[in-house]
Order: sequence, then C-alpha cells, then structure tokens
Amino acid sequence: MSGMNKSARASGQQARARTAAAARRQPQDWGMGFLALLVLGAATIALGVLGGRAAVSAFSYAARMSGRPGELTVERCWGDNPSKPGLITSCAGSFHSDDGRTVTADSPISGAHHIGAVLPVDYGDGGFHNTGLTYAVGDLAGLFAVIPVGVLGLWLLCLAVGTTPAGGRLRAGLMPANNKAVRCLLWAGIGCLLAAGACLLVGVVGWATTP
Repeated sequence: MSGMNKSARASGQQARARTAAAARRQPQDWGMGFLALLVLGAATIALGVLGGRAAVSAFSYAARMSGRPGELTVERCWGDNPSKPGLITSCAGSFHSDDGRTVTADSPISGAHHIGAVLPVDYGDGGFHNTGLTYAVGDLAGLFAVIPVGVLGLWLLCLAVGTTPAGGRLRAGLMPANNKAVRCLLWAGIGCLLAAGACLLVGVVGWATTP
C-alpha cells in the first residue's frame, strides 16, 4: 500500500513539474508588463537621445564652437500669432560675418529684440542662432534635463528584462533599496534636474536683459 502511495506521490510531483514547465513556456508569462516597460523604455531612450542631440547642437552655436560667427543688426520684428499682435516672436536684419566674407539682408532671428540692436550670432544649419553666455546657459539647462531621461529609459529596459521568468533576480537587484549603484544614478538624475533648473533661472534672468 505504501508503495502505491509513493508511486502516486511521485506521479503527482512529475505532473506538477510538467505543468510548471509548460506554464513557464507560455508567452503570456512575459505579460503586458514586459511589453509596456520595453516600449516605454525604448521611447524614453529615443527621447533622451534626440533631446540631447538638439541641446548639444544648440549649445555649440550659443558658445560659438561651431557655425560662422558674426553680428546681426535688427531692423524689424513681428509676431506670428494674429490673436496677439503685440507678441514679438521673430525679428530680422542685416548679418555681417566676423571674417567679412558673408553679408546678408533680411536675415531672420528668433526671439524678441529691440530695433537697431546689434546681436552676436552664429550662422549654421541654414539659420541664425543667438550666442552668448545667456543662451549657452539656457541650452545647458536642456542638456541637464535630458540626461535623467536617458538613464530612466535604460532602467526601464532593464526592468522589462526583469519581468521575464529568468529575470526575477535581475529585477530584484535593480530595486533602489537593493542596489547602491541604482540609488546613485537616481540621485545623480535629481542633481541633473536641479542643475537644469539653476541654469534655466540664470538664462531667464539673462534673456530679460537681452537687447
């Protein structure tokens, strides 16, 4: 009788093992959480990369590290919003490059400026860019802001892998409470956001005094 009980128990254990193995092979075990984290992580990384490229490009012009430097004398300004005719969003004037080889009339520049103001600018990518410490600091704010975005996207991708049957240990290890490196990255991200806020504040104060 005992032999039959042992055989029955063994058969039951084998059946449960086969059921568990079959369940692990089911695609739904990966779950919607995996797909959501995967898509969200990839989209967040893409946003961070695109935003970072734009911020680096804008900073390089503002700091006069690329493009053709020169001066633009503002001759007229206008607003692009018909419902707010008093809102100046664009200006144009004569551009003279520092090397004297480029002179253009009616050159557009974004932002509100005073008529007759002489602005230091850079020409590049088919347009004119404001330069100077104010604009460089403002563009740094954008760069600091997108760094945590990229880090967050990478963390979400790792968590997506952690939702798979084989990634449970990885998911547990990526929790801030269990991983010092993750905690440091999160604090670094907060530091980048604070730096972005400080740079933006300096930029806003500078923009208010731009001619």
